[in-house]
Amino acid sequence: MIPMKVKDVMTRKPITLRHADTLDKVLRTLAKHNISGCPVVDSQKRVVGIVGQTDVIRYIDVYGKVNSGNFVPFINSLLRKKMSMKKLKGTKVKDFARKNPITVAHDSDLYDAARVMNMHDIERLPVVRNKRLVGIVTRKDVIKALDKIGS
Repeated sequence: MIPMKVKDVMTRKPITLRHADTLDKVLRTLAKHNISGCPVVDSQKRVVGIVGQTDVIRYIDVYGKVNSGNFVPFINSLLRKKMSMKKLKGTKVKDFARKNPITVAHDSDLYDAARVMNMHDIERLPVVRNKRLVGIVTRKDVIKALDKIGS
């Protein structure tokens, strides 16, 4: 196979979030940009976390209730805890984002990045250069790159 580098297929300038952003902003960001997750960065663009749809669902703990079709326990639990949906949406990213995410260097081999995604069962890898975010590579990017080989 032709060696490909992550930097050749990554999305440059990925959508990011900050620790101080709220769950409401996460929901709007993921929906607006039609993405399933994004890195969390600090003021120097260092990757300090990652948040995805699974993290959101896990945090609000509705997955089982959605599958069973019964929202009553979810609503009751919110009422019991006196936590309104407004308050829930005000939760800070730092409270539910995954910390210390796996990253990949911009000059890494794409196949190595794909192996890391597979080994850890993750959908996306923040791409760093000198410890700063420069892009993101997803499983979809890998598939598109493989499709172009030999075309």
